Amino acid sequence: MYPIAQYEFHENAIPFLTTVGQFTIGGNCFAVAASAKRICVFDSSVDSETKNTYIKVGQKITCITSCKYRDHEALVIGADNSVQLFDVDKNTQIFNTLIPDGASALCIVDSQIYVGSNCSILGYDFSGEETFWTVTGDIVSAMCEIVWDGQKCLLAASNDQMIRLFNGEEAIRERKVHSNVSFLASLGPNKYAISYESGSVSLIDGVQKVWDIAAPGQIVGMQVADYSGSGRKDIAIATAEGNINVVDVSNGNVTRSDDIGIRIS
Repeated sequence: MYPIAQYEFHENAIPFLTTVGQFTIGGNCFAVAASAKRICVFDSSVDSETKNTYIKVGQKITCITSCKYRDHEALVIGADNSVQLFDVDKNTQIFNTLIPDGASALCIVDSQIYVGSNCSILGYDFSGEETFWTVTGDIVSAMCEIVWDGQKCLLAASNDQMIRLFNGEEAIRERKVHSNVSFLASLGPNKYAISYESGSVSLIDGVQKVWDIAAPGQIVGMQVADYSGSGRKDIAIATAEGNINVVDVSNGNVTRSDDIGIRIS
């Protein structure tokens, strides 16, 4: 395992506030919250000294992600009192919408931006118009899209240690968990992975827990990918201490572990 692009910007990235996307026509970019109110974007297609963008948000950044927008991707930025969609390629804010209770989690489903907040989830289209609203039991910490019984649904975790499955604005299932959730990731119909603030990862299939493993530190990232090239999904987890582990979905065994020697955000 080795980096295909590397940049230095002499600031500490804020944990959890990083994302990757095709924010320019040229290719993949890294977006990093370098301070509480500023994001630095590096374009991997050009020399790192000549192309980077600084976005001044104006409020405290709480979550970021990317979404497909026209022929490239845009940056979705959640803050302590708003959410905005920013076109990095055009260096233009597409919309900025006030959210009184702030944004705590983000999820993109079919060109709709879902924003987790305090006891609620809101949805916006790309013009900033509200299209969705529902309630949860506490501050939303993680969300993902999932197909459940053949229907596209939204899975959301909140700090009352509950995971709720929403079909539209109605919660159709609930699951109590043992700790607050950091990340959720769909692995197929009725199947998803959970990473917890306590430092463990679980696989849920329907209503059954398939396995539960402990991570070697605080989990700061979780992605689903066919890392082995076998056509089967794997779970990759990153810890703050610098470990990247690839987990076999079928049994929870770690198939590869790398220590990159630096802390990960």
